[in-house]
Amino acid sequence: MFTPASIVYAWDNQLGYALALLDDLTDEQFVLRPGGKMNHPAWIVGHIAAYHPVIGQLLRGELVVDPKDDPLFAARCTTHFQPPRSRHPASAAALGC
Repeated sequence: MFTPASIVYAWDNQLGYALALLDDLTDEQFVLRPGGKMNHPAWIVGHIAAYHPVIGQLLRGELVVDPKDDPLFAARCTTHFQPPRSRHPASAAALGC
């Protein structure tokens, strides 16, 4: 069974890893879709950020407000296939990372 402390510890470690991966990306790399088929880093980071409040809700035993309909980062979102510069922030800093 996971404890809140173990979830927070894992979250902190993964956040550090993610920030290290993003640290040296240019704005253009941040919105580049690898191979033209995968989601670009801006969409992935935004998707994770949209779900960040859900972790707190779960840890507090609250009802979860699922951001599944977020206009930019929802799981079924199609805007990440549109030109990214017009749809997503240009860098991790713009997303608050």
